[in-house]
Amino acid sequence: KTLNLLISDLVDLVAIESGKLRIEMGRLDLSAVVSDVRSRIDVVAQQRQINFLVEMPAALPPLMGDPQRMGQVLQNLCTNAIQYTKNGGRVTVKVEVGPSSVTVGVSDTGIGISKEDLPRVFERFFQSQEAQEMRQAGFGLGLKIAREIVSRHGGDIGLESERGVGSRFFFTLPVLLEKR
Repeated sequence: KTLNLLISDLVDLVAIESGKLRIEMGRLDLSAVVSDVRSRIDVVAQQRQINFLVEMPAALPPLMGDPQRMGQVLQNLCTNAIQYTKNGGRVTVKVEVGPSSVTVGVSDTGIGISKEDLPRVFERFFQSQEAQEMRQAGFGLGLKIAREIVSRHGGDIGLESERGVGSRFFFTLPVLLEKR
């Protein structure tokens, strides 16, 4: 499984660097993407006794995107949050609607990231010392790939973190403006 994930990430990285990452844009049902990722993450969260919560409004504005790629981004953020949160902690996915964008945030009560490491988090192959010590899988490619996917959707990705307190990774997607 780990080898397959590494191969998949390396293929995506090569595609990104050669400008050939495939993104299939269409109407994006973000609720379905969140639900799909939740069903996969719930199992791991329960095994680790981590309280996994999803907060989403009843209705979302129209969005454009590739559901598989957006699922890949959200899965990466949730998997990281679970991986770097101790048993008994909490991970929350929160979807918020703004006037021109939708923000998806993944917050955790995990190990957090030092201020010195924050600028490097989205670099390929980068992992903080704390992350390397806790690492169960991964090679420091997921966040680089996630940033590129979000960027290709016209959005932004960022983070807020405090060492020993936890992290919040978030990305925005532009709302599809209906033509009159």
